[in-house]
Amino acid sequence: MTQRAILQPCSGKAARKHFEETIQLSVSLSSIQTFLSELEQETLQSVAESGATLFWGVTPGELQQHLKKWKRIAPGDVVFFAQDGGLFSWAVVTSVLRNEALAEHLWGTTFSKNGKKMTWELMFSMTPLTEFSLSYSDLNRLVGRKPAAVVQEFNVLTEAASENLLQAIGVSDNPYIEPMAVAAYEESVLTPEFEELERLVISRQRNEQVYLRRILFGKKKSEACDLCGRVFSVGFLTAAHIKRRANCTDDEKRDVRNVAMSNCRFGCDELYGSGYVAVTDSGEITVSRHLDRGSAAFDYYESYLQKRKPRRWAENADCRPYFEAHRKSEFRQ
Repeated sequence: MTQRAILQPCSGKAARKHFEETIQLSVSLSSIQTFLSELEQETLQSVAESGATLFWGVTPGELQQHLKKWKRIAPGDVVFFAQDGGLFSWAVVTSVLRNEALAEHLWGTTFSKNGKKMTWELMFSMTPLTEFSLSYSDLNRLVGRKPAAVVQEFNVLTEAASENLLQAIGVSDNPYIEPMAVAAYEESVLTPEFEELERLVISRQRNEQVYLRRILFGKKKSEACDLCGRVFSVGFLTAAHIKRRANCTDDEKRDVRNVAMSNCRFGCDELYGSGYVAVTDSGEITVSRHLDRGSAAFDYYESYLQKRKPRRWAENADCRPYFEAHRKSEFRQ
């Protein structure tokens, strides 16, 4: 999924005040609980491990001109704050929410030039700030704006302009993706658009991976591969489906604690996912006759998998039907 870059001026009186109150000072989730829906609470709790987070918001605009821009924002996008001749800090968006009551609680209300009352209800939460410096002239060169242009209003850059800016300052590979709340996950995996819209598909698949990893690893820094049993940093483990996701029923997709397992990236994930190894009814890992004997892949099987019983199969009987389904439909017999 392409990350977007968001430009946010922070030179006006109200913007500076908001920056001091909800960016320089984080907001405790317990202090705003009454303004949040159950889903918002769960989502924010999943992205704010310390129990507090940073908030920013924009008004819809008198003609709703900011709403369309705000709808393009997704977790993982990067917001840049501008002041005094250039950009001075950035943070990664962790969640997006529209909440008029919460915005009024945090920042009060304002009036448009024509006297329309509004508040900064188009909101998003963020990671802690990273300070840096980029002049307007360098920004404009990177994103294709006029040389003398300044950041005067909230804006979400195009994908091409975003990529140029993010690569130039070294945050294009920022790994942050919003961990999904349980309710959002269950809604996501059942929506037809999951298979149809490319950006939505990639976003939700990445979100699903993060959700599965949260279930399997929690806050652990290392964990064992469920197939070979070796312990790795969790960065070298994949949260995999025991039964291929595309073959799972809706109920099975929701059965995360039983249908998911951890596979190391050093051979187990590829061999299992490609159907070259499977788990027998007795729980032992077996190999396909289609895997060339004498190959490095077969040597890997003999060294780390042969006659092993996966930990998850041994400890959790509810996982076994998924291993059986994989063997019957995916194993290269």
